[in-house]
Amino acid sequence: MDNASILSLTSRDPIDTAAVMFEPQPVPKSSLLAFLLSLALPGAGQIYCGKTSRGLWTLAIFLPALALTFYLTLQLGSPEAAESTFFWGILLRITVFLYGFAFLDAFFTAREMTAGTDAFIAESPRIAAILNLLTRGFGYFYLGQRKLGFVVFFGLMFFQGPLAKTAGGGLLVEFILAAMGAHAYSIARQAEMTGQPAHLPEVERDYRDGAMPHRTCVCKRIAAGSSDGTCRCVGRGIPSSGAGGTPSPRLFSR
Repeated sequence: MDNASILSLTSRDPIDTAAVMFEPQPVPKSSLLAFLLSLALPGAGQIYCGKTSRGLWTLAIFLPALALTFYLTLQLGSPEAAESTFFWGILLRITVFLYGFAFLDAFFTAREMTAGTDAFIAESPRIAAILNLLTRGFGYFYLGQRKLGFVVFFGLMFFQGPLAKTAGGGLLVEFILAAMGAHAYSIARQAEMTGQPAHLPEVERDYRDGAMPHRTCVCKRIAAGSSDGTCRCVGRGIPSSGAGGTPSPRLFSR
């Protein structure tokens, strides 16, 4: 069967799903330019890479946090600013962490797009990490780990405040948040390596005749000219991977 007949969408020539391969399409982006753009204006590098929503959210949170941090810094030392010191520390932390996230994420996003691996990433490890660093477990919600997210959220709600007021408690809270960030990052990286979204259990494979759950499958050959390959599926639906260029058990368009 030739390529034309394999890919034909007419009723006379059905698609041969065993032979169709989706190759990731690299989108050349300068990692240095992305880095410098977000270094100058957090979020600009992500927008340059086509991650407009991510860039705008970064910018929308960073600029008010920076402005408020600057304002409260000018008030430090005055009697009326004693109660604002706590909020100043929170805002300073958000500003610094988000600034670092912006240029690092822009740099690595540009590299992923240039390599053509961006299509394989269902949930960004860097977003998961920064959410856990700056919030009470929102990185787990982003990854679809809702039970873990609720446990962390309510746990920190009850214990973070009292713990932060003890000697060395603030440092311990920072350590916990850093550990949570690293954990969320590792979950997303594992999902990226296996091609399985973090929120979908591996055993869940319910496919009925005619059922076409919405998801994205991307197949990549291991070597040029080789019949072996891997298919990774992300989004809503059940993940799968197969060999020989055949998504298992169905093929979905990208």
